[in-house]
Amino acid sequence: MKIGLISDIHGNLEALEKVLEYLTTEEKVNNIIVLGDIVGYMANPNECVQLVKKYDCIQGNHDFAVTHIEFLDYFNPIAKEALLWTINELTIENKNILKNLPLTKLYKEENFTISHGTLINPEEFLYLYNIYDAYENFQVMETKLLFVGHTHVPKYYVLDKSNSPATIEMTSHIDYDYKIQLEENKGYIFNIGSVGQPRDYNNKSCFVIYDTVEKSIKYIRLPYDIEKTAQKIKKNNLPNFLYKRIFLGI
Repeated sequence: MKIGLISDIHGNLEALEKVLEYLTTEEKVNNIIVLGDIVGYMANPNECVQLVKKYDCIQGNHDFAVTHIEFLDYFNPIAKEALLWTINELTIENKNILKNLPLTKLYKEENFTISHGTLINPEEFLYLYNIYDAYENFQVMETKLLFVGHTHVPKYYVLDKSNSPATIEMTSHIDYDYKIQLEENKGYIFNIGSVGQPRDYNNKSCFVIYDTVEKSIKYIRLPYDIEKTAQKIKKNNLPNFLYKRIFLGI
């Protein structure tokens, strides 16, 4: 079975449509899973919610903030301004969809878990930044694999228990299509990057495919119509920095 995992769409309809088309027509995945932050920052929150609502989705911090206004105080001024715009744009139906999404989900048969941020207090949407964060999450994982988003930066961590003491290695700078073969006695945490607003100095959408038969993970980088997305940001008077950053991948 092939599973497409995507995260951090952030209202970027052009990127989402391109990625979904690739997953369904090119890769012919059996399932698509969304790791949160469907909305926020960009100009098509309603369309993005409607496109992904048929898939397995969990809640990101921007999705949570839509119906928990007090949570906006935790956001920087640019993110907060975009979220206030998003809250005003979203339909009641789509707000309710976001409100009712779970924070995490465990797939027992396929042996993986999904969370927007860390598994440690998922309701706080903490970032999984480094090996120390990975170590804490490996301690509480109930499955071989954990997929996260939130940082918008793709990287992965490998726990090797065959060493004494156990070791954790981190791989980052995944700016091209990249495949990892899973090994039997190791644990893995994958940050799958961002579809709608990559921040690793690569403006191409980033997502992964988990092949349960091959036992492999494949990172994909896919270009989309950035100019069209950027013009919508300008048209809706969203913060100018959001216009700039999608071109730069920051």
